[in-house]
Amino acid sequence: MKLGSSLSDRLSFWLILLLGVIFTLTAALDYSYSKENVLTEARLKIREEVKDAIYKVESLLTGVQKTTDQLGIVLGYSAITPQLATTLLKDLVEGNTDVSGAAIALEPKFVGHEEGFATYYYRDSEQLKRIELSGRNSESENDVPYYQEHWYKAVKEKREAVWSEPYFDTYGAGVAMVTYSVPVFQMASPMLFEDQNKTFIGVVTGDIAVSTLQSYLDEVKVGETGFVLLASQLGTLISFPEPKHVMKSLLEVYPAINKSEEWKHLFGLLLSGEQGVYRGSCYKDDQRCIIGYSPLAITGWPIAVVIPEHEFLKPVLNFLLKVIGLAVFALILALIGIRVVTHSIMHPLVSLSRLVGRIGEGDLSTVLPTASRKDEVASLVNAVSNMQSHLKQYIRDLENETALSSRLKGEMDAATRIQMAMLPGEGEYHYDSKDYQLYAKLEPAKSVGGDLYFCHELDDHRSYFVIGDVSDKGVPAALFMSKTMTVLTHLVRRAISPNELMYEVNNVLTQNNDACMFLTLWCGILDHKTGELVFASGGHMAPLLLRQTAIDPSDVQPETKLFVPIEQENGMALGLVDDMEFPINQLMLQPNDLLFLYTDGIDEAMNPERHFFGIDRMRQVLLQMSEMNACVAGTSMYQSVKEFAGEATQSDDITIMAIHMSASAMETYDFLIPEDMGQMMAAQCELSPKSSSVSALFSFLDAYWERYALSDGISFDVKLAAEELLSNSLNHGQLGDDDCITLWVGHCEQQVYVELIDEGKAFNPLKEADCSALGQSSEDCTVGGLGVHLVKEVTDQQKYQRDGNKNRICFSKTIM
Repeated sequence: MKLGSSLSDRLSFWLILLLGVIFTLTAALDYSYSKENVLTEARLKIREEVKDAIYKVESLLTGVQKTTDQLGIVLGYSAITPQLATTLLKDLVEGNTDVSGAAIALEPKFVGHEEGFATYYYRDSEQLKRIELSGRNSESENDVPYYQEHWYKAVKEKREAVWSEPYFDTYGAGVAMVTYSVPVFQMASPMLFEDQNKTFIGVVTGDIAVSTLQSYLDEVKVGETGFVLLASQLGTLISFPEPKHVMKSLLEVYPAINKSEEWKHLFGLLLSGEQGVYRGSCYKDDQRCIIGYSPLAITGWPIAVVIPEHEFLKPVLNFLLKVIGLAVFALILALIGIRVVTHSIMHPLVSLSRLVGRIGEGDLSTVLPTASRKDEVASLVNAVSNMQSHLKQYIRDLENETALSSRLKGEMDAATRIQMAMLPGEGEYHYDSKDYQLYAKLEPAKSVGGDLYFCHELDDHRSYFVIGDVSDKGVPAALFMSKTMTVLTHLVRRAISPNELMYEVNNVLTQNNDACMFLTLWCGILDHKTGELVFASGGHMAPLLLRQTAIDPSDVQPETKLFVPIEQENGMALGLVDDMEFPINQLMLQPNDLLFLYTDGIDEAMNPERHFFGIDRMRQVLLQMSEMNACVAGTSMYQSVKEFAGEATQSDDITIMAIHMSASAMETYDFLIPEDMGQMMAAQCELSPKSSSVSALFSFLDAYWERYALSDGISFDVKLAAEELLSNSLNHGQLGDDDCITLWVGHCEQQVYVELIDEGKAFNPLKEADCSALGQSSEDCTVGGLGVHLVKEVTDQQKYQRDGNKNRICFSKTIM
């Protein structure tokens, strides 16, 4: 039997796993607690290591400092001569092996010679050598007298002893060193050492090689792989694990070190003169180190002791490994015991499982053993016996249900075919003519649905379009949709207006509507010769209008697509309240326009993450179409919705209707202005859509008339017609304050031509203006209602054209 194939195996596995988890958590907590204790002790130990390192370095510095101080005092109150100074200096270097070199430099006026006196003794291997520092400026222009060098002048100015920064000795052995310099003052006796007015006579120095400091630090044992770091007060490294970084600035070294930002922080702590213990990254690997740091009391130099953390944790880890070994051995013994116990308990269940397997294979006549004990196994045997009896009855019932379900499925398939047969194209419809193209598609969320679409040609230049969405889904919505389609088919053929059709359909649907079903409906009549669309909406969303507009003929892509907002007045949904009125809407389509109608199954389609498809994605799909085409628009939108939904269940019916106006669909009006007018006299100006625009129009026309001495007999008619057309642009164009209206005037032979151009909303005043009936009383006329009649009365010809995003209207008048 394979491990994990039986309940006994799984029970053994999970018991052992549980014990293992308990042990692991216990060991982890114990290790964590022990680790904290060890690290706490490590911090205390590291502080002691720092003290030992400080003691080693300061013992060296103190010895050199005392020896140099004593020599300075002796020179100050004794009758000093160059010979005596040389003897004392030599004795100092010979008698103190920690001193790598020493110098005495006296003031020139004190020795009575302009070159002064300065001598230097230093160790070179085991020999003692002497260099005279005075008189070196006579042969080289780069040398300066010793009493003008920094090491001499600094001590003279401060009048106190100083430790220098590490440097390379260029006069003696050529090694890195630090120097302790002491000022020498002339005194009558040692009792006058503190006298503030004592006379400065020279400087005594004592040098310590950096290698000597490193040898002292090497005696400090800091673990197996730890090290001591020593730097000067300005950050020059004196001791470091890698010799190549010695005598470099800390700021030069840390970028070359792994974890440079952490070591930058450590170097900042060292240079600040603080002391403490810091846990950070080790020098060359990703392990953690304990770092103790403190400044030297004598010089202020920072010193740090770095010991890897694992050296402190090594005993804890060794102990943990021993415990893990013992635990593994205990788990093996526990596994053997658990296997024996679980096998004896689970043996009756194994026999029962074989019999139940035969029942599962369909052998319901299998005889189960009689339960001899009153335990859980006996209860399971009785339960299986009851299941066997119920299963026989269930199979008989299932056979009857399967037969009924097959019959219902056949009926639903027939209902789907009947419903789709009521729609043009049976659910997917294509229509292509020289004036427009139509694509419509409906896909129900269930076998049958509540969405609908309908189209019908009224005559050679008008077509009816309808799209709707019933409030529910499934069979109730399908029945309500069928009733609506029957009414629509009858009413559309009567060619009544969209608002009247809405009114009558609503009254029919409200009758006997006890289930309170309703639908949103959009219907419109399109004149595909002129582009005029008259439509009404009963709670349905406004369609999207995509327009292809020319930008610049010289552009590589001279056309662009943009959405034109549709202002739609809505009525309420149909089927709820009878005798409801529905407002009528008008829209002028242009050649190559695409009108996209849809139901909420598109924008409210959801993906598995419950996000909606949304209007913005719909716009992007239409903008990214390969061409302006009704079929391309419909199929692209349908595929995009399906890809977006993915594995998510379709939640609502999907209906699409796309109408594309052909580029040559509507009548295009050539302007009245002839292409070849000979020597035409013309002028133009820009008018602002403000209150002063009418007076500016009159002033421009008067100036034009005076300039070309035109007949005064037609001046009034031209200004009246231009003023009326300007008023229509201002009232209906929705122009902003920064927009402008271009006025163009020209005349040739016996004709005057006037043209107004604006970038306002598409509006043809010759057809769309609110004209009042001739003979109507002035009280009943709308504002500007007689203007169109006046324009047509006082001018000879009038033409309007929508040119891209511009309204262009022109009229002509014969010159008398």
